[in-house]
Amino acid sequence: ENNNNETKRLASDGPYEHYPIPPPAKKKKRKDPNKPRRPLSAYNIFFTQERAKMLNELSDNKNDEEKAEVELPSEAMTRVLSQTDSHKKSRKHRKCHGKITFVDLAKNIGKKWKNLPKEEQEVYQELANKDMEKYREAMKAYK
Repeated sequence: ENNNNETKRLASDGPYEHYPIPPPAKKKKRKDPNKPRRPLSAYNIFFTQERAKMLNELSDNKNDEEKAEVELPSEAMTRVLSQTDSHKKSRKHRKCHGKITFVDLAKNIGKKWKNLPKEEQEVYQELANKDMEKYREAMKAYK
């Protein structure tokens, strides 16, 4: 009788007749759009800033006056942290810049982060702590 249940779970014909049919997928729980987004880590903040710097350096085909100035950590993070509050709007699809692959970008920035002096890492950690405090306050208000 146990064998009978097994045969019901097998694909009826074709090359996959000996493989069991997977159980039906569970329904995915929808995320609450009003729930605050998790805060950025120190590395994420550093990555955001370094990515902007690297892409700015790689843009050879633009005039110098058209290049965006690289922001200081505090200026960049004020902008980044303010964007985390407006997460409810979906972001438009952006064309790829085609200057560097994400893998290469991530490897370069990861090496820079590892070689970054502790004092500079602490600057990013302070920004991450501020972001965490904002998140905790937002979660208290959310609940």
